[in-house]
Amino acid sequence: MSDQSTKEYCSTDPPPGFVTKKQCAKHLGKHPNTIDRMRQRRMIPYYRIGGSVMFKLAEVEAALARFRVREVSL
Repeated sequence: MSDQSTKEYCSTDPPPGFVTKKQCAKHLGKHPNTIDRMRQRRMIPYYRIGGSVMFKLAEVEAALARFRVREVSL
């Protein structure tokens, strides 16, 4: 394809707006196995795209915000 506006992606690159499990783990400062457990427990949203599991960071962060413990002032 010679069209400059069309970008070809390698099969290992996530689609635009998505990140891999490894990238998600790095962003959150967690181990990839932790991301798997969170996904399996339905704590974070994910997408299956062509046999791969992908995440949208904004959605993951919003889902994790539900678990944030608010500080209580005495």
